[in-house]
Amino acid sequence: MTKEITMLTIRLTPPFSKEQSIVALSQIHHPAAIRYDRQLLRPREEPGKYLSSQLKTQKLDLIHRHLWLAGLSQPARPLHRQQLLDRVIRLTESPDEHLVWHESRIFIKPIPEFLLSFEYWEKELCLDKELYKCACGLLLSYVWLVGHKSDFRIAKDTGMFPREVQWLNWTSFTEDFLSRIDVRTLHQVYVSRRLWTKLCVRIHVKLYVV
Repeated sequence: MTKEITMLTIRLTPPFSKEQSIVALSQIHHPAAIRYDRQLLRPREEPGKYLSSQLKTQKLDLIHRHLWLAGLSQPARPLHRQQLLDRVIRLTESPDEHLVWHESRIFIKPIPEFLLSFEYWEKELCLDKELYKCACGLLLSYVWLVGHKSDFRIAKDTGMFPREVQWLNWTSFTEDFLSRIDVRTLHQVYVSRRLWTKLCVRIHVKLYVV
């Protein structure tokens, strides 16, 4: 009985209500295969590895303790501000490159549609604490980027957001999400990405390995 109570106590739940879910489980279709870690990864055969490739920042984790060298932490600027800084949005599917900027470019990962599905969180993400934390952090980054309606239009025009997402849906979803998470803790964990981008620029490290 005690063990059952403990399991129920630590069970993770989606960071938004079922009523605010934007994408249905039936609408989510993963790619047949992707290149990952210099190999061909098939999501249906290795779903856990696929989710790790979409959510975890393994390269950043290796240098996490050195990121204080890059300066103070702060959220990413919203999309309209990125445009005002003459930064061109380039899409990337790598979470390690998400929000990395250099000179006139900023790399942004399109929001994974499964992050907007209550059922998918219950089925997959809530079963793994590490994936859950990474998913919440990634979701928070889109809250940083898309706060104004002008940001939302840019997100849709650039392909960052899927067609199912509408402005009213997004604002309601965001409000619910922010009311259910510890924003300060997530900010401290995920903002390291901003420090990584500064560090890359300052010491001129090579960002990509082809």
